[in-house]
Amino acid sequence: MVRDVKAIKKCKNGKLLVETSDAKQAALIVNLEKIGEMEITVAPHYSLNTTKGVISESEFQNDTEADIMEYLKYQNVSAVKRISIRKDGQYVPTKHLIFTFNVPNLPKSVLIEYINCSVRPYVPDPLRCYKCQKSGHSVQSCRGNQTCARCAEIGHASNSCEAAPLCANCKEDHASYARSCPRWKDEKEIQDVKVKQNVSFREARKIFADRAPKVGVSYASQLNPPFICTCGQTKFSAISTEDRQQDLKLREIPVANPKSKFSSNTNRGGLSNREKDKRENTST
Repeated sequence: MVRDVKAIKKCKNGKLLVETSDAKQAALIVNLEKIGEMEITVAPHYSLNTTKGVISESEFQNDTEADIMEYLKYQNVSAVKRISIRKDGQYVPTKHLIFTFNVPNLPKSVLIEYINCSVRPYVPDPLRCYKCQKSGHSVQSCRGNQTCARCAEIGHASNSCEAAPLCANCKEDHASYARSCPRWKDEKEIQDVKVKQNVSFREARKIFADRAPKVGVSYASQLNPPFICTCGQTKFSAISTEDRQQDLKLREIPVANPKSKFSSNTNRGGLSNREKDKRENTST
């Protein structure tokens, strides 16, 4: 009906995710109402058709978001948001601006007035639930218990808590919202994989888990198989147990003169053992 598309993927919720080859093909699919006798509804994906980027330019730090949007409305930009930081109890605007583009591929630069500003991917902070302090969901979809973000105790919020800090995720001595938390850094790296590889959050988490080092296993041992030296090892033939025991007994027979190359029944005086016995009997 619309020629061969670029890719089709079935989602877990039963929907079909279709990636088109061009804008003309996308327009044809959006207008579809039936496939055969089956009625369907088609809508653009809520996040895969847009990208977010950041520019950092002090030249526009005093400009409003609406003023900057005037220069970008013909450059596939649908929204502009300035990043603010909290300082001394107040939010202070910075030179960093977040742009939302209506294209799946992030452009390398945008032109604002006469300045060509380079665009880099926007990696958001991990989503943390303010109720249970876990990552990956919000309060609206939380099924956990109310947990303090400061002391990790269940049953109260962190607004008036003065207990010693304890993280609810890694159990170390810092608050659950601390950016020094190892779990927070892991979630941030998962967001980085999601944005830069343009995959879903579930796929990004799997990629991160596959490349993360395992506890007690070195990276070199995963790449190369263990080396086993076989030099000097004796290969025994399939002999019987009696033959092997007799061979061991022969090895235990003492040698008369271990310093000489060949053993004999002659002593150091040049007399044989039989002549020596005769002399001993004669003397007695």
